[in-house]
Order: sequence, then C-alpha cells, then structure tokens
Amino acid sequence: MTAPILVTGAIRTGTTWVGEVLARNPELEYVWEPYNPLVRAWPHALVPHFMTGPYDAQPLVDDIATSLVELRSRGRLVGHPESITRELRRRCRFAAARRAKRTLLVKDPLAVFLARHLEERFGFRIVLCVRHPAGFVASCLRLGWDYDFENLLAQPQLMQRLAPWRGEMEATVGRSGPMLHRVTLLWRVIYGALADGALAPAAPYVIRYEEAVADPAVAFGDLAAGLDVQIPGEPVVDVTRTDAWRAQLSSEEIAYIRSSSEPEAARWDYADAAAW
Repeated sequence: MTAPILVTGAIRTGTTWVGEVLARNPELEYVWEPYNPLVRAWPHALVPHFMTGPYDAQPLVDDIATSLVELRSRGRLVGHPESITRELRRRCRFAAARRAKRTLLVKDPLAVFLARHLEERFGFRIVLCVRHPAGFVASCLRLGWDYDFENLLAQPQLMQRLAPWRGEMEATVGRSGPMLHRVTLLWRVIYGALADGALAPAAPYVIRYEEAVADPAVAFGDLAAGLDVQIPGEPVVDVTRTDAWRAQLSSEEIAYIRSSSEPEAARWDYADAAAW
C-alpha cells in the first residue's frame, strides 16, 4: 500500500472537487472530513474544534489518523439503530478496502492545521488547495460561511504557532466587526501559517483553484503525475468563474482584502497588481 493522501486547504478552495476527482481511482479509498466536528469521527469521538491543531488534541488526532490509515472504523455498535447501521456499513466498506489493498484518500479542509503533523507522523502526501483571497472571501460571504476564531484561541499550543495573528483574532471574539474582516483574516491565518513555519507541510503538492478551473486537464494531469496515481476519465470542470468576485464585491471591499492580506498573499503570488 502506498502512502495515504490528504486533500486540504481552506474551505471554498476546491478541496471537494479535487478529492472527488482523485476518488475516481478505484485503488483509493475516499474518506470525507473525519476531522469535521459535525461528523462522527473515528473512534466515534467528536473533534473539539473547527480546525483542530495537532498539539492540544494530539491523542484524539493520532487515534483517528491511526484508524484511518489502517482503514478500520472503531465506532460503537450501540445507540440509535440508524447509527449502528452506518457503522456496520463503514466497517464492511473498510474491510473490502483492506482486502483490495486500497490506499487512503482523505478530503478535509478542517484538517488544514494538521497537514504537517499527518505528513511527518503518518506519511501523508499533502495536496494543498489554494485560492485567490478575494475569491475565497466572496464565496464565503455569498454562502454566509462565517468563522469563530474562538476555535483557534481555545487551543493554546496551536496559538503559539499562530501568534502573529493573535491580536486580530481576539478582536473578533463574539463575531465582533464585519464578517468581511473575519473571513479575510481566516484566509490570512491559514495561508500565512502554511507558507512556512511549524504548521507548513514540508512537501505539499499545491493546486491553485484558478489554474485548475482554467485548464483542468493540465492541472489534474500534473496532480496525478505528482502523486503517481491514475485519474480515470476527464475531470469535470468547475464552472465557477474565478473572477466572479470582481462583480460580487465592492471596490472598497476589494481594496480592504488586498491591503490587509498583502503580506500573506505575496507568499502565494497573489499580491501582484495583475492578480487584482
């Protein structure tokens, strides 16, 4: 069995699209968001935070990862009949995957701060999805997907690695201020931390949303080559216009996103005037 794969990045950056395209390969066993607090994870314990870090909840993080890599579900067979049925189906699916010697493929944007840890401790190959900060912000605003930074502030060891943004996070407690500012800060924290430092994966395969939409055959062909996997068929194009944010956001909003995210955006080649 080859090394497991984690597809991650911020929400609204194409992680689902990339994960589902890779999941066409019958040699990969696709698992959807095991580190999402709203999903019953392995071993049937709720993950404590949206974007749990690898330090403050390490026993749980590692227990889930161990179960996943082994393609075993340790969920309980007690409780509501519907939950028991789902668990039995999961166990049967994993048993079939083990017999077929499939490789684990996890799609989980909420594991973005776990990428480095899972890479180092469990040998995950990291596929990191990146999107223009204004495109990300516009998508979150359109869907009403806000973020409570209390999730990060409640993790003291993780916050040691996110110290440059602590003051700005603390100012948002209770969802204080415009949502525009919070989701812009979320992009900055994620991609600022993943550019370098203790949370940055050592050898990620970076796939840019804009490039993948513009030429999916090339983008996914390069991804398949980089991971040394086959992707059957042609990738379905995400029809979202990558520059739709220009019409969705006001000039003032764009100016705010550009000026506030410039230090982090520069690390991912989004600070150039041509990108705006």
